[in-house]
Amino acid sequence: MDAQKLDEMYRAVPPWELGRPQRAFQELFDSTPFQGRVLDAGCGTGEHVMELARRGVSVTGVDLSPLAIELARKKARERGLVIDLFVGDVFELPASATRYDIIIDSGLYHVIGAPERYVESLAAVLVPGGRLHVLCYSDREPQGPGPRRVSQDALQASFARGFRLDALREVRCESHNRQDGGAHGWLASFTRQAS
Repeated sequence: MDAQKLDEMYRAVPPWELGRPQRAFQELFDSTPFQGRVLDAGCGTGEHVMELARRGVSVTGVDLSPLAIELARKKARERGLVIDLFVGDVFELPASATRYDIIIDSGLYHVIGAPERYVESLAAVLVPGGRLHVLCYSDREPQGPGPRRVSQDALQASFARGFRLDALREVRCESHNRQDGGAHGWLASFTRQAS
């Protein structure tokens, strides 16, 4: 998906826009210490970024959609939060710039057509020993519209080079247009291994 298509979706309300963090991430934030520098890859309008900032975490959000970043900046101002947000392509993260201790991905991995390049890009900006948390659709979700469905094996295989899987659990990928709790999903947590 390109920036123009994403901007078109953000002119309305995309399905993943909840006005709050995904429940799976909210539970993770409540149960896991987030310390150091955090990157939200594909941050959209910034709900996860703002929740972490509210908790005192140093967090940056990146999204391909200029409109999503504009909306995130507006929300941050309204909530009195100062957050680092930028328009960018996760395939071209500046590896020589900031390195992160934690990366979160809420629904980006399952819409990317080249997961190997995506994993390499994240690995380039995540410190060895850093954590990566990925929320994506599960292959237990019936086929239909929406992002690709991902099996446990495919998810693990995508991150097999350079990452160790620490936890994988079934969750729901919530959307505002579903009343059933959301699509079947996975929340996977990985550790970046030293090269």
